[in-house]
Amino acid sequence: MYNTSHCEHCGHKELTVKHTYVLRRTFESWVPCLCKKRKDGIAAQHSYIMPETWDELGYLDDGRSKIYERTLVEKLPVEEIKRKIHCQGCADEASENDWETEQVGDAETIQGPDAWRMYCHRCNTEVPFGWTAPDRQGFLVPMSTLKDEPRQVWVDPGFEYQQTSRRT
Repeated sequence: MYNTSHCEHCGHKELTVKHTYVLRRTFESWVPCLCKKRKDGIAAQHSYIMPETWDELGYLDDGRSKIYERTLVEKLPVEEIKRKIHCQGCADEASENDWETEQVGDAETIQGPDAWRMYCHRCNTEVPFGWTAPDRQGFLVPMSTLKDEPRQVWVDPGFEYQQTSRRT
């Protein structure tokens, strides 16, 4: 169905795949009520979301992105959900080390319009690509590998955005 993938600019056959996304994890923290005025034993609660931008670098192997490096790009500002104080005295006396924290639920991954990019490993030229199924499903396919059936591939939704931007 597809030729061997290569860079149309320099002919190199290794293509780098970059996936950028925001990982959002929800946490709940609490501090115990040591004066025993609260039946549930909780002096204060704090719920928040910690978003982080991540990059994954990999290479294209038979249409699949093989990730070899994950990098934390940026810790984004914490998003407050709620903060409740049930026992002001115990909350005021608590140190930072007195708070217990746990992650609530699964992490959520958010992809922007330029979440996926493909580049020549040698010359860093951006390579147009698509997917074998709609909505970024299936395999990654460099557009240069298509022979007679371009309708078999859904162009990546971020490609128009990529054409006007440079690799960062």
